[in-house]
Amino acid sequence: MAAACSSDDASKGGPAAVFVGGAAVDEPRAALAARDVLAARGTAVDAVTAAYFTLSATLPSVATLGGSGACLVFDARLGRIEAVDFTPPDASAPAPMNARGFFVMQGRYGRARWEQLVGPAEALARFGHPVSRALARDLADNMAVVAASRELSGLLAPGGRPLREGDRLVQPELAETLALIRSRGAKEFHEGEAAGRFVDAARGAGARFTREAFALAAPSFKAPLTATLREARVAFLPPPSMAGIYQAQVWQMLAPRWPDASPAEQANLLVEAQKRALVDARRWGALDLSDFALVTDAVSPRRAQSMMADYRAGQPSAIVPPDALPESPATATLVAVDVDGGAAACAVSAGSVFGSGRMAGGIVLAASSAGAASPGTTSLSAMMAIRAAAGRGAFSARADSEQFVFAGASGGGRGAAASLVATGLSAIARREALGELVDRPRLVVPGGSPEVLGEAGAVARGQPVAEAASLGRINAIACPAGIIVDPTACRVRHDQRGNGLAVGGVR
Repeated sequence: MAAACSSDDASKGGPAAVFVGGAAVDEPRAALAARDVLAARGTAVDAVTAAYFTLSATLPSVATLGGSGACLVFDARLGRIEAVDFTPPDASAPAPMNARGFFVMQGRYGRARWEQLVGPAEALARFGHPVSRALARDLADNMAVVAASRELSGLLAPGGRPLREGDRLVQPELAETLALIRSRGAKEFHEGEAAGRFVDAARGAGARFTREAFALAAPSFKAPLTATLREARVAFLPPPSMAGIYQAQVWQMLAPRWPDASPAEQANLLVEAQKRALVDARRWGALDLSDFALVTDAVSPRRAQSMMADYRAGQPSAIVPPDALPESPATATLVAVDVDGGAAACAVSAGSVFGSGRMAGGIVLAASSAGAASPGTTSLSAMMAIRAAAGRGAFSARADSEQFVFAGASGGGRGAAASLVATGLSAIARREALGELVDRPRLVVPGGSPEVLGEAGAVARGQPVAEAASLGRINAIACPAGIIVDPTACRVRHDQRGNGLAVGGVR
């Protein structure tokens, strides 16, 4: 499979070029695991599943088996986007949900053999692997957390020195858990004989979830939040992801104006839409977010039109949002598209980098939250877009079927959610090169100040901009003409702000 890690050059494969799917992940070995699955004709969900379990071994700082997550999945056969939520209902005592989340999702959307998806991760944990730059960075930046735990420091900082890029990491306890999940499934991990031992060890390390909560932890399948842009249908994660509501609102405010706006005006639009969404976020706490009708109304075009009623092109407002969107840096993202036109975009989190700072059974345990929801779960961010395909294409014998055009997931801290919306808008509405969009300097409204944060080179007309080193990370896949019309034009991109990898494209 050809790599397209950061290139947007046209394929030189000529008429014989064949689309082979693609994936972008926050850690290179996980991306390569997804590539191998796609090369064997696995689905996009198979690919992100293999990538996730690899991440559990290679990036346990954020993608631990002790964490949680959410995905958007496009089923090309049914033309349907579905959200898969595996976040804990009790954020104050978060039970691990990632293993069962991916297990159930893969059973619904996958076709590969389960053991083939988990086995490579088990081998990495059992026999060891060189520490990636992504994990080495998390270790260097969070050594105080690691040093406070005997188990974490013994594994990741032997002798008091954190492992560096290229050092070998062996995780025998994690390998035994992955062997159980590989051979007997996630149900056995949650409900079998080993589950009791794991829960006892976790509670001994300070976790508060019970054996019953761990046994009942299961994903739910939900309708996503939706919006439109001309002929495109766009989806975002539903609650408990507050980032999903925020992104849907920002999208609805930007969509009518964005396609025809100049770059300078786009920057001003993005800042103003963020301000208004953050002000509106104050009332979300009073909503019953389990009432889908209420949430749908909050992200409706009518609501967006009302919020932008006082917007004037080129004129920054005096709005100062009281708070920022809570965006956790402890997030890993995965996106994939397969040869049949199916796609998946996922985000997983431990709440904080290295979670609670405690381990049980070789698994980093997630951080708990005293509030109603954990920042790790409320900031999960993913986006998917499809549109009608005019005529027949390589993956459809039926005219006017819906085809994949864009998938993205974002994390890594502030600015990620809004940047994903801006990237998706330009990729879908203006068909701009994905690499240029992902690399573009970002702007984010931090809340509590009239200043806007911007990466070097970012300018917002009339807005005071304070420079920030790096604002979030995006992994994305774009098929500008649609995957049915021209799959060889699809581009896969990881964010240069991180240390991941993008693979796939054409061969």
